[in-house]
Amino acid sequence: MRRACFILLIGVTACGPRPGPDAPVVAPGPTTALQLAAISPMALAAAGDTLYYADLEGVWAMPAGGGDARLVTNTPQLVQRIVPYADQLFLGVEDALLVVPASGGAARQLYTGGSSPFVVDDGGVWFIDGHGVRVVSHAGGEPRTVASGLGDVDIAATVLTTDGDAVYVSNDLTDDDHAPVMPDGASARAIWRVAKRDGARTQLAGRQYGVAGLVRHDDRLYWTSFGAGLRSVPATGGPIRTELGGGGVALAADADGIVVQTTTGLLVEVRAGIAHLAGGAPDRQPEPAPGLILAAGAVVALVTDHEAAASALWRLPRPWSSDVTVVGWVTDHIGALKATGDGLLVLDAPIDDAVPTRILHLDARGRRRVVVSAIGIDELTVAGDTIAYRADSALWRSDGGAAPVRVQPLDDDEEVLGLTLAGDAFYWSSGQVVRTAPARGGTVTTFHEPAAATGGSGRPSAELVVDGTTVYYSTLGWGSLGVRRVTGPEASELLFEPAEGMGYIGSGLVQVDDALYVSVAEGGQVWKVAMKGGGAVLVARDLTAVPASMIAVADRLVGEISDRGAPVLAVLDAGRGKLIPVLTLPGESSLVLAGAVTGDAVFAGLYDSDLIVRVPLPPR
Repeated sequence: MRRACFILLIGVTACGPRPGPDAPVVAPGPTTALQLAAISPMALAAAGDTLYYADLEGVWAMPAGGGDARLVTNTPQLVQRIVPYADQLFLGVEDALLVVPASGGAARQLYTGGSSPFVVDDGGVWFIDGHGVRVVSHAGGEPRTVASGLGDVDIAATVLTTDGDAVYVSNDLTDDDHAPVMPDGASARAIWRVAKRDGARTQLAGRQYGVAGLVRHDDRLYWTSFGAGLRSVPATGGPIRTELGGGGVALAADADGIVVQTTTGLLVEVRAGIAHLAGGAPDRQPEPAPGLILAAGAVVALVTDHEAAASALWRLPRPWSSDVTVVGWVTDHIGALKATGDGLLVLDAPIDDAVPTRILHLDARGRRRVVVSAIGIDELTVAGDTIAYRADSALWRSDGGAAPVRVQPLDDDEEVLGLTLAGDAFYWSSGQVVRTAPARGGTVTTFHEPAAATGGSGRPSAELVVDGTTVYYSTLGWGSLGVRRVTGPEASELLFEPAEGMGYIGSGLVQVDDALYVSVAEGGQVWKVAMKGGGAVLVARDLTAVPASMIAVADRLVGEISDRGAPVLAVLDAGRGKLIPVLTLPGESSLVLAGAVTGDAVFAGLYDSDLIVRVPLPPR
């Protein structure tokens, strides 16, 4: 007998579910994560509250909540797929399909042939091979060909599912010879409905890349792929709907909802059009193979502890137990986020310079609207109901949803960093110079040019705060040694300068009331700087991780820190001089932050997942 190990996975404490008005109400599942077994399964399945997995020794069964494992059967060949049905387990090995009682015993051969993905339902065992879509009875015998002439079959990339009337399959079945090939070599695939009765085929979707799973749920067919976290189509055909952006590598469904694993390893659960995202722990990531399953109100998956260089079977809380919700996504990359009174503005920045950049508006219900589409938008600022941006060697503005107007031409080589709209003027950094221009058009002038250039931060950026006609800055183009207040070309006052040996000021210059906050890497420090002068106060020191970026959410500071390479959203408790972790996002490289105008949440753009989430802040 095998004894399961119980080890607490250190991560973010999840709050109770907050279902939307149309979401099903279900009993909450486990809220802690447990290591179920110190094994790396090659196949994984569940029936009720029982898990089944295969390793080098055979096929095992164990309670989904943890406990002893019992050997169901051992086979001469490695088991690559397990499908429970009734009181039996159907097993896929390299060149055959086997069946064994779930209670245990010797496996018998059902069918001899190439290794194939398969599904089991009342009609038999359905699979696809070089002959086409085929079915064999539960008792075995000669398979019947349901549909042939499907073209080349890539068994490793095939996924399929069934319902009472049809088999649904994704493979290289498309006749589209002009579909582009992805950089990683993935080719376009079609998703087909094959009628069980007569083999009639209906193409439900084409040009899908990296389809990693198909599930039949309610009256729709759902799948995940490199191109979208979750898409669906009516089971009999119709318009395709994107349920979740980003990209996905695995999915599982039950009566409660659909759980998707993103390409970065995060888990998202979708119910009735609402998506919740689970946090994680640094260095512990679910593996895309053998894929996640749902059992006993939890997610079960193979998880790798990169620090220990070991993988094991874990039970994880379902994402629905998290109060982090997905509010939208981008097609390419998140360039900027700006919260407004009626939603969120997102800069959707493509990698290809020849593709237009889009400014999207997301409302409270997650509905997307393209506000602007133009080549080369690289700065975005918001003031009231006016948005402004830089594109095509000019500054543009849109008031109250009106069509954008080109208000300020710029030289082709004019650098625009930290664009800010304040009152009736624009301010920005060009190199290490503060520039300004009337907000409705006029002459661009130099507002301030430092007497001497400052040190480098490693990348071009600008941190500006404009209060009336006074400009405060910590970074102009390539770094700064201090915080300055500027009221004109010659009027400059140094408000704060780190002591010798403390290094450069970090990213972020954040205003809260009448003070500015900045971080200093050396010594793990955060300082509060009086905007009217009079000195600075050290509010945090010896931080294990200094915020890579900071924003103000009402009167609180929120920033991104790093924990073993994973970005962590954290709140600064200035009273205790500590950063309080709120959400850890392993698999991501960085976050783009915006504070909700309500002051009780942060919007975080997940740079690698292309998702935008709303994270409630903890009570004070």
